[in-house]
Amino acid sequence: MTQYWRVVDEQRDRAMASAVPNLDAALRLEGERVSGVDGSSCLVDVLAFGGQRYFFKRYHEANSGPQQFMLRSRVRAEWDNLYLFRRLGIATPEPIAIGERRCRGIFRQGVLVSADIPQAIDLAQLAGTRADLFQDRVWFGELCHKLAAPLRRLHDIGFAHNDLNWRNVLLTLEPQLKVYFFDCPNGRRWVWPFRQFRIAKDLAHLDKMGRRYLSRSQRMRFYLAYAGHRRLGAADKRLLRLVLGRDVDVKYAPRREAGSSEEKP
Repeated sequence: MTQYWRVVDEQRDRAMASAVPNLDAALRLEGERVSGVDGSSCLVDVLAFGGQRYFFKRYHEANSGPQQFMLRSRVRAEWDNLYLFRRLGIATPEPIAIGERRCRGIFRQGVLVSADIPQAIDLAQLAGTRADLFQDRVWFGELCHKLAAPLRRLHDIGFAHNDLNWRNVLLTLEPQLKVYFFDCPNGRRWVWPFRQFRIAKDLAHLDKMGRRYLSRSQRMRFYLAYAGHRRLGAADKRLLRLVLGRDVDVKYAPRREAGSSEEKP
């Protein structure tokens, strides 16, 4: 049995580091559950220490499947991806601590701690509560730019998020709009011939929710911001055919209000 527990800056996060001195303590903690149910392979709780809120994401081995035998666990992959985002200048919740336990090389349990972002809301929640914002042309244009630019930066190095649902995009609205990527344990770099299909999957995940809340012209506006073009070229059309052909299940989608219309793609 091998395990480790690391806090990035114990002085800065003194209260949390003191209350959670090791991996066992991190695994025992329970707070406000924000994701997952008992028995799930991944649970997320929010806890506060010293006036600061933290997200504790606890991974447990799956009952079956090849992931438990991989050299890099999901908790480690997510940690590495958060740091990749930061190196690329992409906003993401700050990584605070990480721990992992293995038995005979097989992943058993892990914890990733990240800092809370005050007043943050995910894109799916915003669509369900403030759908009017998406009709503000200036605000929507800013959102397109601030969402498309980091996504294109990732895709340019061959990295795909692999679960880019609207719930995995965080926003802060004040004092100015800011976009954060997070919840990325399955993200990785891809090479040809898989890269283009994974890029299309990221765009398809975004567009599946986009079809619920955005007009065709708005969806096209986002794509052109992503592509950096004023109009579609041949390569854009090939990519869009892949995007529109992907069958992506939309989870955690907020319901539209009764009587609202939905434009078909």
